Amino acid sequence: MRREGRGLPAPREGARRFFYLFWNHAWKLIRLNLLFLACCIPVVTMPAALCAMDRALIVLVREGNVLLWEEFRDEFKKDFWRSLPLGLLFGGLLFLGYFLLSLGMGNFGTFLGPMFFAFGLFTIGFALGRGSYAFLMRAMFDLPNGQILKNANGMSALRGGRGWLPIVVHGVGFLFGFSFFPYTLIVIALFGISLPQYLICYLLNDPIQKNIISPWERMQAQKET
Repeated sequence: MRREGRGLPAPREGARRFFYLFWNHAWKLIRLNLLFLACCIPVVTMPAALCAMDRALIVLVREGNVLLWEEFRDEFKKDFWRSLPLGLLFGGLLFLGYFLLSLGMGNFGTFLGPMFFAFGLFTIGFALGRGSYAFLMRAMFDLPNGQILKNANGMSALRGGRGWLPIVVHGVGFLFGFSFFPYTLIVIALFGISLPQYLICYLLNDPIQKNIISPWERMQAQKET
């Protein structure tokens, strides 16, 4: 077993591993954030850049280290076209949710205002929950987008699947960014995107391992025997 620090083994799970990886790879998170921003053109390259970021982060989470540039570059090239339909789908849902929120806030004194507002929140939450799973699994599995969406929907709705988590993480990040704007622009530029994605990848990894990867590995082992 590899030993770290003062003769102690590197944490293998839980909050200790989360903070251990963050502390030892904070500079990689900053570099990854800058790399994402440099490669991120809205609609055109943003989906591929998000897949590439998720790929680098999930490798870091699962293996404890990552060749940042190599993983990002290879995933960006591989998923440039395959991630575009996902970007259009979930980007469209986010825009629709924003439109419904604006419509609701502009007509809050009427009967339809609160209803539009509620539908807007639901649409944004749906897009964030399913979208986070979809882009992460796009970066993890070589599957058609239809299968990716099916698995993302199932994992988001599964008890213990933590489909609510991306909604909370992005919601807290938005409130923080809005409350302290424009000072948060510096935070966003350094690690305001990579850090929330790191948290999401870390916490969604276990449900994916338990409900998708482990059953597939058992099935493959049974076929071989």
